[in-house]
Amino acid sequence: MTSDATHWAGLRERGLGWGLNFSAYAYRLLGRTGCLIVLSPIILYFFLSGSEQRRASQSYLARVLPMSVVHRRASFLDSYRHFIAFAGSALDSFAAWSGRLSPEILTIADDTGLKDARGQARGALFIVSHLGNADVSRALLDDATRKRLTILVHTKHAVRFNEMLEQYNPEVAVNTVQVTDIGPETTINLQERIDCGEWVVIAGDRTPLENTERVISAPFLGETASFAQGPYILASVLKCPVYLLFCFRAKHGYELHVEKFSDRITLPRQSRDQASQTYAARYANRLEHHVIKHPFQWYNFFDFWA
Repeated sequence: MTSDATHWAGLRERGLGWGLNFSAYAYRLLGRTGCLIVLSPIILYFFLSGSEQRRASQSYLARVLPMSVVHRRASFLDSYRHFIAFAGSALDSFAAWSGRLSPEILTIADDTGLKDARGQARGALFIVSHLGNADVSRALLDDATRKRLTILVHTKHAVRFNEMLEQYNPEVAVNTVQVTDIGPETTINLQERIDCGEWVVIAGDRTPLENTERVISAPFLGETASFAQGPYILASVLKCPVYLLFCFRAKHGYELHVEKFSDRITLPRQSRDQASQTYAARYANRLEHHVIKHPFQWYNFFDFWA
């Protein structure tokens, strides 16, 4: 069982409200690059003082960099670069929701999956991750598509940041459901949304804070890691197609990748765990494929293999 100290939700949100607002002000005044330069000493402070997050970053990079396009051993400075990339991603979320990023910077790398999802008579389940910045894609999508989304979130570990985003654009909180609050009534509501052609979005690379029995293991970056069973249970209940969505920062903006994962997920009662594990292994394989290509864009600053 994962302890509170090592579970992702047990890591306290770091950064005071004034610091987040200062970052927003610096971004408006100096732009992304200038803001990151100004914030670099503050990022360095959090890097040096956040021992758990730093060790988790170093452990992850030690696994991924030799396998990645970088193809070398991880250094101490690579971890600091990882922190800077995370800060840049947070700035991009602010910029996207506050209207400072043009929708034109979001390009669709391959529209096959997205076209397939749009062509479905009913809705679909989208599994996202903390690789890249799926929130930027949500902010930059057209209004009709964005209103079609229902986001299952766990924002209690990032209250201040989400409150700041809501100050600049209240739509941040529209159609969001806390994952810790999902019960029969919520499930029925999600089913109704799917029947109306809407899309439900859930993260696949975070284990549940409660109900630790719904955790399954899968190989990831050379070692067994824990993944949530929830996305596959929910997909089997909703009886809808499932897609994977990734949004990566690229040289000139962001790239959106949508992949068809399954026409329908079925979990037989007598072999539910085994079937879930098969789906989780497939998801972990696709996540690993993209993590290797974008090693500094996976923002899980906790011991993922604990």
